[in-house]
Amino acid sequence: ITYAKYDGLSISADRDAVRINWGDGTSDSICRTNGALEPSGCHAGEIIATSPITIKKNEYIGRHTYSGFPPLGFYLISFYDNNRIDGIANIDNGNSVNVAFYVEDTLKYPTDLANIGTNSGPILLHPPIDYANLNDTFYHNPLAIDPDGDSLDFQLIPCRQAQGSVVPVYSYPDQYCRASNHPDNTLTIDRHTGQIVWATPCYVGIFNIAILISEFRGGICIGTMVRDMQIIVLNENNDPPKIAAVNDTCIRAGDKLQISVV
Repeated sequence: ITYAKYDGLSISADRDAVRINWGDGTSDSICRTNGALEPSGCHAGEIIATSPITIKKNEYIGRHTYSGFPPLGFYLISFYDNNRIDGIANIDNGNSVNVAFYVEDTLKYPTDLANIGTNSGPILLHPPIDYANLNDTFYHNPLAIDPDGDSLDFQLIPCRQAQGSVVPVYSYPDQYCRASNHPDNTLTIDRHTGQIVWATPCYVGIFNIAILISEFRGGICIGTMVRDMQIIVLNENNDPPKIAAVNDTCIRAGDKLQISVV
């Protein structure tokens, strides 16, 4: 699943089809599968926002069968695109449209199925695009769940343009702000919950960060994935609602819990 800006200079980042490298020396061009069918045979994607910037959600579904056990114990599945959207403040001084986009996922083969078992990757329920407000503390959580109940570890990493290669002139959003006369700016992530806190966005514009998510089972790392996400900072005269504390309540699985939130 990708999110693209579909107009202006950034139209280069909106793809009918993408190429997935499976990590075994093969790759496939995979058509977009959501939205209206186009003459190319691929689909058009789904427009989910028209302002303050245009956003299109794109889904690509492919199937691949591996020939056998990988030599290193895992396959590195990766996605590379020549273009990001234009105007990302903390990538190449805003000249980001010609900077490549790259994410990867490890598919590990356990050597001891009896003890380790099979594995499914984490599912991230929150889209990799979110809105912040100038001078208001920004909170974001990818809402990661693991189908197998594995423990997840979250780390901030620089955005990448290829395997092992960081995008040019990259700075974390707090570093960007500290360099712009905001010495106390901070950006943190909770390693156990994935909760991101940026105190506070100092500049109206677009920022990108990347998150490395690692799965652990029995103290062993059995998989990793990378999310590259976008934060759109606006200047809105708006304060978010304040939610009163909700009591921690234990119920039986499958029962309904009804509470009032103020």
